[in-house]
Amino acid sequence: LGRRLDGAGPLARLVANMKAKEQQQHERDVDVAMCVFDAVQGASYVVRAVKQVIGAIEDGCLDPKVCSVNVLNLVSSFAWTAQFISLLVGDCSTQTHQPAYCAADISDIAASTASLVATSISLEMDCDASKMPKKIEIVR
Repeated sequence: LGRRLDGAGPLARLVANMKAKEQQQHERDVDVAMCVFDAVQGASYVVRAVKQVIGAIEDGCLDPKVCSVNVLNLVSSFAWTAQFISLLVGDCSTQTHQPAYCAADISDIAASTASLVATSISLEMDCDASKMPKKIEIVR
């Protein structure tokens, strides 16, 4: 009673080996799923960046605040694209690729910082009480 499986014999070692292989396969399946999600997210940020370039060209740079928000949003989109490409390298690889995860972290910091500054600037413009409707009408 209560024997440890480590020294229980060849059957116990076989069961332990099978469980380890199942765990490895599960972890690889999760990595492949993350790899696909990284590719989709990276592509979506490329599309977002292209749309932001077009929007920035249309807006021009007459208003320095609008221009700053446009540039910072573009920087954040490119940085998030870099993050998801880095994660793709790490998650698609069959071996741990620590530099890719480090690059993803650095890109995330850059993207988050640019986005935070852009949001802080646009908050004043977007939440201007004089531009808010006095009455909201619900259309049925």
